[in-house]
Amino acid sequence: MRDRATARAPIVGLFLAAVAGLGWIVWTTSYAEALRQVESQGRSDLRLAADRLVTGLQRYRSLAVSLADHPALTALHAGGDRDAAKAVLLRNLDQTGALNAFYADREGRVLASAQGEVPVDLAARPWFLRAVNGALGADRGISAGAARRAYFHGVPAFGPDGKVRGVLVLVADIEALEREWSGSRPSVFFTDALNQVFVTNRSELLFWQRTDTAMIGPGGDVVGVDTRMVGDHEVWHQRLSPYVPRAALHLVQPLPVIGLTGEALVDVGPARRLAWLQTAVVAVLCLFFGSLLFLATERRRALSIANARLEGRVKDRTRDLEQANTALRREVLEREEAEAALRQAQAELVEAGKLSALGQMSAGISHELNQPLMAIRSFAENAVQFLERDRPDRTAENLTRISQMADRMARIIQNLRAFARQESVPQTRVDVTRVVAS
Repeated sequence: MRDRATARAPIVGLFLAAVAGLGWIVWTTSYAEALRQVESQGRSDLRLAADRLVTGLQRYRSLAVSLADHPALTALHAGGDRDAAKAVLLRNLDQTGALNAFYADREGRVLASAQGEVPVDLAARPWFLRAVNGALGADRGISAGAARRAYFHGVPAFGPDGKVRGVLVLVADIEALEREWSGSRPSVFFTDALNQVFVTNRSELLFWQRTDTAMIGPGGDVVGVDTRMVGDHEVWHQRLSPYVPRAALHLVQPLPVIGLTGEALVDVGPARRLAWLQTAVVAVLCLFFGSLLFLATERRRALSIANARLEGRVKDRTRDLEQANTALRREVLEREEAEAALRQAQAELVEAGKLSALGQMSAGISHELNQPLMAIRSFAENAVQFLERDRPDRTAENLTRISQMADRMARIIQNLRAFARQESVPQTRVDVTRVVAS
């Protein structure tokens, strides 16, 4: 038993290794397939978040473009009423929820402001210089006074000669845009050219700077990021926040329109659970059918062993039966020989009996034959005498008697021969009167 178990151990180990290898292949394939589905959903969510941000910022830009040529603002270049211009700016500010709006000339001097708080050194800002040159300028930053994250839209205002004579600046409130999707899934953040998080639905990630191997916080805190590639998918393993999945699919979408890059961390937990579930199902099925095959093999082996034992017993029994059969045939042959000898002895006894019976019958037969013979002799002598006396009638009578005696002797001999040869004499009618008379 122990030898058989030792012989089966390598086969069982090889089967378990094959199941483990198959499970790894199934897990890898299932995980990659599940990641493709997670990526598809994550990219949809990232595009939706990016569209919300871009659309919200574009709405402020459209307002700035439509407001740049307002008569109350253009009149400021000719000494117009600043209070009227401020009222226009403040009314639009209240309607849109922007942080601030102000109007400046080409040199960066503010002619009218809704809140009265404007960035210093305005003429040195790249986005303002771009608007002065006749293009739409935009950039992110921190609003003056409120110290809030803001997005600046600079729209040029053209004079009658077609040249830029002023710039309308509309400051959009980033936090107001974030409130619409704060805390939603997945974790989304938007980084600038320095890879610093400027917009996100996870407030704890604000102003963190991403590097290739870590995330650096505003206070200098460093959180390691282990990046692993699963096929074409980039999976982050990190501990940034309890609200950010520790194992997440990292997705990136450039947003050149607003100068930011959208990034998302999509939880891969469902994909891992699905992959493990499919792997477990395949492994259980393999182990189940392997167990059935093992049990069938063991049963077949047990049946083979029992069959071999049975065949051995049958062979032994057959050999015993053959020996018994040989002895029986020998005994039958001896009995047949004894029966033949017995039949021969019986035949000899029958013959001896016949001879004895013939010996015993010889006296009676001799008597039976002697009587006709003596009668024939007597009748023959009488016939001679009758012939000498010339009496033919009596001679004929004696000759007839001699013929009858001869027939009688012939019948006696015929009966004796039939008895000796065991022949049957055909039955005939007998004249009993004549027999009695004879």
